[in-house]
Amino acid sequence: MRKLEAALLMAVFMLLLPAILSGQDDSKNSILLIAYDQLVHPGGRILIKAKLVSQGMVFRNRPVSGERVEFSIGGKSAGIGLTGGDGVAVKEIPPLPQGEYSITLRLKTAQYGPAETSAILAVWELDPKILIVNLAAAMDEKEGSGPSILEPRIEMAPRPDAAAVLKRLAREYHILFFTEKEEALLAGTRAWLASQKFPMSPLMAWKFGPGPATHELVLEEELKGLRAAGWTNLKVGIGATALDAEPFLNIGLKTIILTGEKENGLEMPAGTIKANDWKTVERFVGKIQGP
Repeated sequence: MRKLEAALLMAVFMLLLPAILSGQDDSKNSILLIAYDQLVHPGGRILIKAKLVSQGMVFRNRPVSGERVEFSIGGKSAGIGLTGGDGVAVKEIPPLPQGEYSITLRLKTAQYGPAETSAILAVWELDPKILIVNLAAAMDEKEGSGPSILEPRIEMAPRPDAAAVLKRLAREYHILFFTEKEEALLAGTRAWLASQKFPMSPLMAWKFGPGPATHELVLEEELKGLRAAGWTNLKVGIGATALDAEPFLNIGLKTIILTGEKENGLEMPAGTIKANDWKTVERFVGKIQGP
């Protein structure tokens, strides 16, 4: 038995050895620049934030400090920010009128390969209302083959009619997505949303942590944070599971949960609307009236 355990440990070590030996190179050359979508009121203070982290297998998601990041809005440079010990660079820009702006971040250094990413800056009035969507309600995921057994690739597919329905709803509502995906996947998720013709809308990455209780707690705190920031026009919440329902209801949102076969028979909090598909969601949203 001990010989078998030793052989298994040796096999795992040999599998990881190339990553261990290349760890220093990874920390120097493999980096990720992260951009964050934001909601801002017209005339309000605007702080654009970027984060730089390493992406080597040994030093994965380790903050990278002391690097210069250029911030641009609509193709025009807004200046340079320097990453701190937490890997974050911040740049304040003047207030902007209502609209949705494309922010581009570029790493300005010769030490690393070129890095560029983008995000959405949404400068919104309180009208129209905001419809907030758990991205998991609009997509299905399955594990596919990745570059190694340690890095499986997650394949995403839109749920039937999700993109078309949300594009129609975007004529009457501001759409705000949130996801529990890690920050490192934000750029790829934004690109996927664009490729599937979802409406161009801000995507928030909220850190839910493990366990259902944590999901409910974090979601409610994030929603309360939006309200405290002056977003009193949150109107409708579209969730992926029963865990989204109570936080939506607790801040007064009209709540619709996309239920699959597993959740169809589950009891939902009073006031929750259950929908089996996106066309049904559209019908229910159309019946929501009032301030």
